[in-house]
Amino acid sequence: MIALLRGGAHALRMRSMTGYGSGSAEATGHQLNIQIEMTSVNRKTLDLNLSAPKEWAGLDQRCAGWLKGHFERGRVQIQVKVTPLGADADSLAWDDALVGRALDRLQSLALAKGIPFEPDARLLFELSQNLRGTGGLPDWRELESELRTACSGALADINSMREREARSLQADLQTRVAELTELVTRIETSAKTLAIDYKTKLLDRLAELGLDP
Repeated sequence: MIALLRGGAHALRMRSMTGYGSGSAEATGHQLNIQIEMTSVNRKTLDLNLSAPKEWAGLDQRCAGWLKGHFERGRVQIQVKVTPLGADADSLAWDDALVGRALDRLQSLALAKGIPFEPDARLLFELSQNLRGTGGLPDWRELESELRTACSGALADINSMREREARSLQADLQTRVAELTELVTRIETSAKTLAIDYKTKLLDRLAELGLDP
C-alpha cells in the first residue's frame, strides 16, 4: 500500500468521494434547455437520488444505468432542470395565454360569488409562478439523447473534480509516508548502536562504583 501511495507506474488512480459537476444540452426540437447538476458525498453504500420533473417517471432507472461504473459507493444527488431556450431556471418566463385564461376564470368565479375582483401586480406574479411549466413537458424518452448528453457532461465534470481532490489527498498522504519512512530509517540506524552504547555506559558506571563486572 505504501508503495502504491508513493506513486510510479503502478500507482492507484484515486478518486475522492466528494464532487460536483454539471452538464447541459439543448433540445431544439422542443425549444428546451436541459441542465443536469450532480453532487456526491461519502457513504459506505451507493445511494442515487434523482430530482426531476414529476412527469418524468422512470428516468431515475435510466440515469442509474448511465452512472453505472462511475460510482461504487457514496450518496449521489442528481438534479434535472428544464427551461425554455433563452431562459434560465430563475427567470420570469411564463405563458401569457395560460396566465390570461387563469385570470379570466378567477374573474368569472369572483363575479359569480359576488366578490370584488381587482387584480394587481402581486396576483399576476403569483399566477405566473404557479402556472410556470404546467403546460406539460414531452415524454423524457423523446429527449433521451439530450438527457444523456447532459448527464455525460455532468459525469465528466464531477469525475474531473473528484480526481483533482484525490490527487491533492494522495500528495498529502505521500508527504506523510515520506516523513514516516524517514523516521523509521532514523530509528533503525539508532537501534544498531543502541545496545552497544547501553552496554558501554553500564560498564563505565560499574567501574565508577568499583565493581568488577
